[in-house]
Amino acid sequence: MKYIILVLITFILSGCSVDYQLTINEQNEFQETIIVRSESKEESNQFQEKSWPVKLYYYDPDLGENPEKIEGVTYYAEELFLEHNYYHRKLTNTFSKENFVNANSIQSCYEHFYVTEDKKEKTITISTSSEFLCMEKFPEISQINIQIEIDRPVIVHNAAVVHDHIYEWNITSNNIQESGIILTFPSTYKIPNVPEEMGSKLYFALGIMILFFLFIFCVIGYKIKTGKE
Repeated sequence: MKYIILVLITFILSGCSVDYQLTINEQNEFQETIIVRSESKEESNQFQEKSWPVKLYYYDPDLGENPEKIEGVTYYAEELFLEHNYYHRKLTNTFSKENFVNANSIQSCYEHFYVTEDKKEKTITISTSSEFLCMEKFPEISQINIQIEIDRPVIVHNAAVVHDHIYEWNITSNNIQESGIILTFPSTYKIPNVPEEMGSKLYFALGIMILFFLFIFCVIGYKIKTGKE
């Protein structure tokens, strides 16, 4: 049986929302930030009073009823922060491309989750099965907001909203059956150096102008010379 990340099931929340943010950088590191937002004073107090470690990797042992960390198991970094008078929990970690496929956060919520690299086409694809499992098991979660930010052009995606290299999916009880994710992007990409690129264009333009004026100077000089003769 699939287990949802423990932070979502140890607190019995009414109308809890979760923000899942993933940033993919130039080194193909996958930087996860998961924010579980309390939406009442009672939830905020629970967040403040209780802490429950959340394992990084899906296939590691679960805590069960014991909130103490298990030796040899790696956990998310956890932070409690105050916003709009309510406490919220933030979980963070940076995965390598090879380890991200075992991330507990996504593996727990989809029957299938893949991170595949096509070395011939030089692409990486993140894909899941279509049904989002977590919300069906725990209806206390009102919505999941997923954002994937990437520093390069995306080849294929099924995001609902795209702006400024950020791809967004919003999952509610109305669309859990069709909430799969697909994102294909180049496996290698060099972020352009804007000042350097602008400098190259400027030098090229100046070179063209210099050649043009030299040509005009030569034509005028030739006409003057032939006129005197």
